[in-house]
Amino acid sequence: MIVRFCVLFGCLSCVSSGIVEPRCTRFEYDERLLEKAIRMEIRLEELAKTVENLQTENKNLKESLNELDSIKTELKVTNTTLHRLEETVDINSASTFALQDGLERTRTALNASTAALDLFQVKHKDPRPAFLAILSDDINSTTEGQTILFDDVVTKIGSAYNGKTGTFTAPIEGLYLISVKITGYFKSTASSGSINQYELKKNDNLYLRLNVNVNANTHSYDSSSVVTVMVLGKGDRVNVESVYSEKYVEGSERNTFFSGFFIE
Repeated sequence: MIVRFCVLFGCLSCVSSGIVEPRCTRFEYDERLLEKAIRMEIRLEELAKTVENLQTENKNLKESLNELDSIKTELKVTNTTLHRLEETVDINSASTFALQDGLERTRTALNASTAALDLFQVKHKDPRPAFLAILSDDINSTTEGQTILFDDVVTKIGSAYNGKTGTFTAPIEGLYLISVKITGYFKSTASSGSINQYELKKNDNLYLRLNVNVNANTHSYDSSSVVTVMVLGKGDRVNVESVYSEKYVEGSERNTFFSGFFIE
């Protein structure tokens, strides 16, 4: 990139002009990039492990749902048997009244159990939603209020995340884990340094803020990340926006991403 070449050329010029302590070296620049790449690889491995665990949980959940179907069938048969038994007793005897009371209690408990099973199946019918989306290319100049489009969807369980809009929409109510990492790059148009600010938003309202501080005098790259839990209702939206215009977001090195999954 032109910006990186300018920074590197400036460093080499300082050395060739006889200045004893240049502000940066190519070795230091490559070393920082390598460190960031290693951290990114470790983070991606952790996310991949999380997705693998979620897939295992989904498999176990499906088996549990099959068992619940069998239990519901047995409950229906038992309820039918109770109805037939009630029809055969003598409602005029004292023992019948006691039996009827017991039957009503049993029927109430069965109905409550059936309702709880139905609710559980509705809530856990589909696999737990999860996603990991990476910014596939650099954003050379942001605009104020711009939604960052994490367009390379690496992991997608369910259809809650839209790579074309950069928005995650909660499919069910519950607790979600959300993580964001933004990597900025120093632009030569800034006189000394640049504060790049981004916001994690819930339904267009600020939830958390990320600050990226880049400066050609110290470091051209800087990253800001956040991992948080969010209580979301069905249909709630989560996205990441740029606060300022003309900011540079690094994407070609695959170190800017947005991810999340349903906890419970």
